Amino acid sequence: MTPSPSISWTDLFQAIENAGFTLKLRVVEKSGQPFLLLPSSPSLAARALSLYPAQTNPARLARLLLRTALRTGLPLPFHEVTIRLNQNDPFPRFLAEMAGVKSGVFPALAILAGNPNTAGRRFIVLLFDEHRLPVSVVKAGFGESATQLIRKETLFLQSAPSGLPGLPSFRASFASGQMEALALDFVEGDSPRTEDRQTIGKLLATWLDRGKQVGIGEIPAWQILEKIHASHPLFLRLTTKLAGRSFCPALVHGDFAPWNIKVSPRDGVWKVLDWERGERTGFPGWDWFHYVIQTGILVGRRNPETLVNELEDLFHTTSFQTYAELAGIQGGEKALAAAYLFHCVEVLKPAEGLDAARTLLSLLETRWLKD
Repeated sequence: MTPSPSISWTDLFQAIENAGFTLKLRVVEKSGQPFLLLPSSPSLAARALSLYPAQTNPARLARLLLRTALRTGLPLPFHEVTIRLNQNDPFPRFLAEMAGVKSGVFPALAILAGNPNTAGRRFIVLLFDEHRLPVSVVKAGFGESATQLIRKETLFLQSAPSGLPGLPSFRASFASGQMEALALDFVEGDSPRTEDRQTIGKLLATWLDRGKQVGIGEIPAWQILEKIHASHPLFLRLTTKLAGRSFCPALVHGDFAPWNIKVSPRDGVWKVLDWERGERTGFPGWDWFHYVIQTGILVGRRNPETLVNELEDLFHTTSFQTYAELAGIQGGEKALAAAYLFHCVEVLKPAEGLDAARTLLSLLETRWLKD
């Protein structure tokens, strides 16, 4: 589906002359498009940079320099925009409620604008309370693609087991006209900088349903593959490799990667965000494979040979072997990793890294799935 170029962050608010609230934001651009909208207060703007999950070293350095400049009062080439808001409009009222500010006050906020070239573009709004502390994050979108993703994430978080490690705290949902949103508690922290295999293994183990055993045919992701590719040679080969196996089903995030994870600076606890691909019944191991492969492709720019070696190295680590034993997938790791990639390139078809994933899948077929 082609994204609508007409959707902008300004569509979040109905601009009205002589209305009650004035919203002033500093605009940070990327590739000529608004990317971050920061509060006019330098201290709040510096805190709001946590919205940007910088992954590469140049991106992390740019964020650090921007935060330092804001905190020290150095002049920056921002331009400022001003919008006047009606406090009785539904979305501004929802934001004020999520920030917990008193009646007649509009909260300070920041906005991370989603990719303008992607269908389902969404906007992340960080809200500050009356004590100037970040308190809530609201994800909002317009149109069928975006609202469908928001609705799916809302339903998943509302139905997920209470108290499950790693899940954010859901607060509320919003719908009005063409727009839908969900609100979560703010999560302090930054993305993990390295592949912390011990933490990954422990977290993903808590997402296993260890009281249940299933076969591949009971997993919705496999059912989708079967529906569209039942006669595909790779599907038939994977079926032969995995048929007859039983394992613990896993709660699956679907985009388990550093940019969707916050590590608490206080206790190192991980919180995982963006659950629009979440599934209650999925393949164990897929989230871990996704973490290694997608980080390698999109951040590390690694070649397929290197990624295959990294996967094989992962399979031999104590952390993964412990997880594989709990999940019941020992001996099936290679076939499951290939099945993950097959699903990725044929069902998910990500906007970035698809060609690299296809090349990697071909290499896995050659290296791992020869009869």
